[in-house]
Amino acid sequence: MTNEVVTLENKPLSVNEVKAQINIIQKVLQGVMKRDVHYGAVPGCGDKPTLLKPGAEKIMATFRLSADPIIDDLSTNDEIRYRVTVRLKSLNGNFVGSGIGECSTGEEKYKWRKSVCNEEFEEASEDRRREKWLKGYGNQKPRQLKQIRTQPSDLANTVLKMAKKRALVDAVLTATAASDIFDQDLEDLPEELRQSEINGKPTPQKPQPKEQPKELPKAEPIEEDKNFANEVMDELGVAETKFISVTQALEAMIGDTIHITGEVKGIYTKKVGIKKSDRTSYLIQDESTSMYVGMWGTPIEGIDKGMTAYFVGCVVSEYQGKKQFNAEQVRL
Repeated sequence: MTNEVVTLENKPLSVNEVKAQINIIQKVLQGVMKRDVHYGAVPGCGDKPTLLKPGAEKIMATFRLSADPIIDDLSTNDEIRYRVTVRLKSLNGNFVGSGIGECSTGEEKYKWRKSVCNEEFEEASEDRRREKWLKGYGNQKPRQLKQIRTQPSDLANTVLKMAKKRALVDAVLTATAASDIFDQDLEDLPEELRQSEINGKPTPQKPQPKEQPKELPKAEPIEEDKNFANEVMDELGVAETKFISVTQALEAMIGDTIHITGEVKGIYTKKVGIKKSDRTSYLIQDESTSMYVGMWGTPIEGIDKGMTAYFVGCVVSEYQGKKQFNAEQVRL
């Protein structure tokens, strides 16, 4: 059997053909895909892996499928909203399945951002600002965070790509019958909704590959008394405190706030802007790749090449068509 999705009209697949197709996906999962790059596990949502966009593209390449996205613009004056339908075709042009995905600037993670200062918050009209309660960590009490509305047009490209990603993953799971192996969309749920979603389902069984796939390098564990991210992120108003590798960071979406750890390979400072402000770029790497993380100011005292550094509150933005990572703080 060739690596193509079988699309025989008016004829059911044989048991052997169904088994062969499932076996191909399992072999790709075990031998090609990498955890946290092609698939991942969402904390608190069981052991069933969640298929990510790079993983969906690997399955498409395996079965020689091509994607044809159809975009519906459902935007209003105050919201950018797209619904995307992705139709998958085989190598000979036969339709094999479709998926649907939607994304909007009305979603929580796109609709609001932390105010730059109290003055910005006070000057915003009442319908463009809010104070959100954040849960406390450890012995800290819940606190309020001042937020203002984002400009929907600034996120148009981001939500369009996200809608397409969701539709693509849905289409691949549907067309290849891989939903029993992978989950979808749980990584897009807010943390407070993930547990209620998984509680409504039976606990999934973790796939048992014959050979465990090689996992991405993970950040070194941080002892409890050294986990400064909780303190810093409480100040910044971002709940996530997990540090990720350089390879994982490069898969983050525009607009995400993440925390990155890596070995420092270079430190570069230059004057930028009209005011000639100092800006420092740190070249960091893991076992797979490297990237730059920028911060305003001169290099942090004590950081040198060869050290492992922890960059907290890195906002992922886009500059000249490339991802840019700007950190709030860096610690050793």
